[in-house]
Amino acid sequence: MLKLCSLCLLVSTTFAIAGAETALEKPVLAKEAGFRAAMKTADTKALEAILSADSISVWPDGSWVDKEGHKASWKKDWKVTKVEASKLKVRTYNGDTAVVTGRLDFEGSWNGKKIDLPRTFTHIWVKQGSDWKLISRHLSNIQK
Repeated sequence: MLKLCSLCLLVSTTFAIAGAETALEKPVLAKEAGFRAAMKTADTKALEAILSADSISVWPDGSWVDKEGHKASWKKDWKVTKVEASKLKVRTYNGDTAVVTGRLDFEGSWNGKKIDLPRTFTHIWVKQGSDWKLISRHLSNIQK
């Protein structure tokens, strides 16, 4: 009987923890969707709210930009007609850090040049106060 009770406690605790992780994933995935919407519309006001003050983005060529460079790039260089995410995986740590990996499919133009790029990405989110902020992102091109 004691073994059975211990097993029930272990199983219920495991499901409670899994449920808590799912609850943490929802606001992060909502922020991911908001980030994609801001990219598509070059909404620098939304990007301002999403990116942390010290955020860094690493592009597929190895170059990187800070928050201001990232916003300027979307406003000036990119014209996005499609940005879709798939294969999203969220891992959360300590309730205040999340790592999101997945695939992004972009269509549009970069400095007037047509772009149709599939990419993999890693986004690191940190809860700052009551809000999730994107602190780091890394993109890699997928060869067609």
